[in-house]
Amino acid sequence: MKKMKKGVLVGMIILLIAALMVSCASQPATTTGGGESNAGASSQSDGENPPTNPDAKVIKVGFSWSDAVTMFYQAYMDYLVEAARLHEEETGVRIEYIDTIANRDVNKQASDIRDLITQEPVAIFIHAQDATAIQSSIKEVRDAGIPCIMTIRTERQDEPLLADAYVGLDAFDQGYTTGQYMFAKMEADGIIGKDIKLIDLLGNFTDENSINRSAGMRKAADEIGGVTIVQEVESEWDSDKAQTRLTAALIAHPETNALFIGSDFLVPACQIAMQKADMWKPYGDPGHVYFGGQDVYPEGYEMLATLYMDASTVWDHWLIALDAVQLIQDIVDGKPIEYDHFVKGRVITQENVFTAEMIWARDYLTPEQQKIVDAAEAAR
Repeated sequence: MKKMKKGVLVGMIILLIAALMVSCASQPATTTGGGESNAGASSQSDGENPPTNPDAKVIKVGFSWSDAVTMFYQAYMDYLVEAARLHEEETGVRIEYIDTIANRDVNKQASDIRDLITQEPVAIFIHAQDATAIQSSIKEVRDAGIPCIMTIRTERQDEPLLADAYVGLDAFDQGYTTGQYMFAKMEADGIIGKDIKLIDLLGNFTDENSINRSAGMRKAADEIGGVTIVQEVESEWDSDKAQTRLTAALIAHPETNALFIGSDFLVPACQIAMQKADMWKPYGDPGHVYFGGQDVYPEGYEMLATLYMDASTVWDHWLIALDAVQLIQDIVDGKPIEYDHFVKGRVITQENVFTAEMIWARDYLTPEQQKIVDAAEAAR
């Protein structure tokens, strides 16, 4: 198995950091490239992973997280820490992250951002809970003279005031590339556009990533021509709602032969719904429903390996973390900030799932998932 080359050596320590940040969501938690972590003023690192350079120049960077309870966010946090550690080794500049977690509460996020402003970091990164509600916080950060950087999801692009930059994946391209691959595969198997009947399982109708991924998939559908989207289902990024609503959609549309989901952490919910409808079958079996995901969570990685999912465009946390750290250094150096830091994801398929490099899910498989993936690889 090919794992991510950087970050693995400190994986266990970094995972502990992420867990600490989640458990201390009600107060800022500080992490550094040297591996230190402290939540509140009195908690200190255990000293097992001291700063790389005790004489390093320290810069503070604020991070306002909407949510940090899934492995997706933990992975990004981990890679930001590792990217900062490598940056310190190369430059002698230590990046200290001040993390706040809003627990999906827009009012708490607004309060968290005000608290970050008072600490005068060189920049504030925002993972917004709501792309519209975040506008007032963007204004407050910019009015304070602090560069405001959106990450993971953009703010609404039709608002009068935008952040200084966005660092993250191109969500439209993510949906487009998955859709393009899935539809081409169906055509190669003799299922032409007019015969494709697809359910689009989104996240939130107000979530920019969810909207853009769906729009990208629909562009791919338009290009192939004739694709029928039989139902659009809102999961609200909630597994229980995804399962219930997809179950109802499959009952209403037994002709469904394709499914696109806004993020493949919803795969377990989809599996239950599809099993109830007798539609959960691996590729090659009669009745297989062609399945496109997004992000390549460990759940999605397992299903690509076992042939239940056909394609998912990976969220490249490592490349995004490196870009974020370089942007931080550019800000410190006084360089102009460009808004567009969109990273293009790679389509992971049943064909390249075991060979593609730098897939974050590989570092976060559970022991049971690892066992299943290893068995699937050995059976190929």
